[in-house]
Amino acid sequence: MKKIIVLAATVATVLTSCASKKEFLALQEKQKKTKELLDDATIKLNICEEQKKSNADQISLLKDKVSLLKNSNSALQNNVNNLATLSTKEAQNLERSLESIKEKDLQITSLRDAITKKDSVTLALVTSLKGALGNLNDEDIEKRKRSVFLFLINYYLIVVVTMFLAKLKRYLVK
Repeated sequence: MKKIIVLAATVATVLTSCASKKEFLALQEKQKKTKELLDDATIKLNICEEQKKSNADQISLLKDKVSLLKNSNSALQNNVNNLATLSTKEAQNLERSLESIKEKDLQITSLRDAITKKDSVTLALVTSLKGALGNLNDEDIEKRKRSVFLFLINYYLIVVVTMFLAKLKRYLVK
C-alpha cells in the first residue's frame, strides 16, 4: 500500500509538473535573466555596503577633525583674550613709565637750570673780581665746586682787600 501511494504521488507530480519544451526554455531563460539580475544586484549591494563602510569611516575621521579644530579654536580664543589683557596691562605700564620719565626729565631740567645759574653767578663773580682787582691772570683764579680761590701776591693783597670787601658786600646781598 505504501508503494502504491508513493507511486501514485510520483505519477501525479510528473503529470502535473510537465510542461512543453517551449515553455520550459522560456522559463529557463527567464530564470537565467532573473539570476543575472540577482547577481548584479548582489554586486551593487556589496559595492554600496563597502561605500557605506568607507563613508562611515570618513564621517568618523571628519567628526574627530571637527572636534580637534573646535578645541584648537577655543585654545586660540583664550590666547587672544590673554594677549589682549596683557596688551592692556602693558599699555598702562608704558603710560606709568612715560609719566615717570617726564617727571625725571623735569627734575633734570631744573637741576641743569640750577647748575647753569650757579655757573653764571660764579662767572659773574670771577669777571667782577678780575675787573675790580685789575691785572689778574687766569692762573691766579681757581674755581672748585662752590668756591672761588684767588692767589694774590702779598703787597697787592693789602690794597685790594678793601676794594674787594666793598664790592663783595654788594654781591653777597644779591
